[in-house]
Amino acid sequence: MATEAAAVADLAEFERFYAQMLPVRRIGEAVVRRPGGDVTIVSALACVETSLAAAQELAEEGIEAEVLDLRSLRPLDSEAIAESAGRAGRPVVVEEAPPMGGSAAEVVAAAVELAWPVPARPVTMPDVPIPFGPVLEDAVIPSSRDVVDAVSSLVGEPARASYAP
Repeated sequence: MATEAAAVADLAEFERFYAQMLPVRRIGEAVVRRPGGDVTIVSALACVETSLAAAQELAEEGIEAEVLDLRSLRPLDSEAIAESAGRAGRPVVVEEAPPMGGSAAEVVAAAVELAWPVPARPVTMPDVPIPFGPVLEDAVIPSSRDVVDAVSSLVGEPARASYAP
């Protein structure tokens, strides 16, 4: 458990130096950034902003999307993923990485393993190297439109029963 002790020490140092500037939450605790009941959008880092933009677009179409900000991938808050996905029964996982070897597959697995078989959609970049240059990067990094399209494909499928831990 040396890694856990190091993480606790790092968090203590962070709190000591930066607590006045930022509200501190525990590493490994996901946060619901936007409540909703029709679908869950799970994301981390820069994809949270993309997910919030997509949730706003979806709200205009009458689809209420909950946005879960993972805040960290290790440790992964699997319980929060299962609870959030369980409320709607339809998780969409957004990640700025290729589908192979990315965290999106782990998040989908957490939802399935801890809850039940749910229809889930990963939204990732294509399985290509990340290109150089802003125009090319924008062409492969998932957009809010990509998220909206994935959610729209899921909304047509029946939701699963609620999660009960």
